[in-house]
Amino acid sequence: MVGWHNDRFFGADALNLWSRNPPQSYSYINQVLGKTIDSPLFTEFEEFFPYTIVNDTERGSVKIIHEANTKSESVSSGFNGSFLPEELVSMILKRAKEQAEKFLGSSVVDCVLTVPPYLTHFERQALIDAGSLAGLNVLALINDITSFALNFGYLRTFTPEPQNVMFIDVGATSTTASIVEFSTIPDPKASKSSTPKEVTQAVVKSTAWSESLGGRAFDVRLVNHCKAHIKKSKPSVDINDARITLKLMKEAQKMKEVLSANQQSTVSIGSLSGDYDFTLTV
Repeated sequence: MVGWHNDRFFGADALNLWSRNPPQSYSYINQVLGKTIDSPLFTEFEEFFPYTIVNDTERGSVKIIHEANTKSESVSSGFNGSFLPEELVSMILKRAKEQAEKFLGSSVVDCVLTVPPYLTHFERQALIDAGSLAGLNVLALINDITSFALNFGYLRTFTPEPQNVMFIDVGATSTTASIVEFSTIPDPKASKSSTPKEVTQAVVKSTAWSESLGGRAFDVRLVNHCKAHIKKSKPSVDINDARITLKLMKEAQKMKEVLSANQQSTVSIGSLSGDYDFTLTV
């Protein structure tokens, strides 16, 4: 996530701006990459995209309108114009690049990026373009599940007898499940005269996914539940107001985490609308 408020913010800092400056807080940008304006994504979650998305007829994609919130904003922190989704994603990738370089103490240029298995060719190319804008040389795109399997098998010991492991990834916007077979095989690079060596082999046997079932779907369900309660208890509150929606979305994310380990959770938002304090137990 990336957002502006006289300066540029990333991650948790940008999230804190979400409810205070919604038109300049850009979330779910990865999901916008390579999409066309008629994508179901924009109609299904229209109220949760507080920024303006318009058709980019020149590229056959979309662009995001950005309006400076103060006249004093510099060109580096805000302007009246538009961003391509690739530009916003490149800012996030460049931020990650800078953090990696600071940690390693050396320059980072080459990288491998992970993607969901269902991304189209155009969406994958858009991510590669974003990497180039960030100063990265994208060597390859690999499926998320493949990276999970590599990480899982790296420090584990297996036998020639195949072992099947299921990986389930519930992300922000989708859910993916894969079965990966692990086993050991003779090292194909070992010379015949040397002591026989074995290496771990991982084979993705099957992958299935839902592009609509993810953490955001739970957030939306909780937000709509809260809105129904507000409409009943305080009809004068405009439940479609962008700031109210985003405040509820922020609290819904916290409720979701609590409910994952508990049977109930209480949300409390002071001055949700004027002097109206909102409290609800789910």
